[in-house]
Amino acid sequence: DGTDANGLYAAGKLTVSGDGRLDSYASKAEVSTNGLLTVNSGTISANGNMTGIYARGNMTVSGGNINAVSNTTEQGNTYNAGIYCSGRLTINAGTVYCSGKSQKYGGINSKMYTQIHGGNVTAEYKGTTVSASAINPFNMSGGTLSVNSTARGINNDFETTIITGGTVVINADKE
Repeated sequence: DGTDANGLYAAGKLTVSGDGRLDSYASKAEVSTNGLLTVNSGTISANGNMTGIYARGNMTVSGGNINAVSNTTEQGNTYNAGIYCSGRLTINAGTVYCSGKSQKYGGINSKMYTQIHGGNVTAEYKGTTVSASAINPFNMSGGTLSVNSTARGINNDFETTIITGGTVVINADKE
């Protein structure tokens, strides 16, 4: 019936390279992989109901343009975010825009942690829950991170955020 569909699903590794464009719109996860997700170049637009990009392993961005949006307002699962990564999310280069508005998560939710070494990253939370955030704890050594949130910008309840380089701009309506 299409109510639980993935736009693009890879049972193993998924590598995106080249000058092309991947547009994916689905009711569950727009781009989903059980293995390593690598983005070297190209453009990915993943916009839909639950998760923009769902990486069940590690995810590495070394170039390209990513636009990942979650449109759900329900708390639901931890993967209701623009980008959900159950492993380590590493951004070395490229342009990444991710947004979410669930009751708990927003732009980026990385279960292990997020590393930003370069590139331009924008993480947004557009929901109404005060305890939600645009990005969870991360390490940053380069690049630019813009955080826009109608609640918390960065949720740092249990982990440590370490910034040794780069530029961080936070616009948040709550603490």
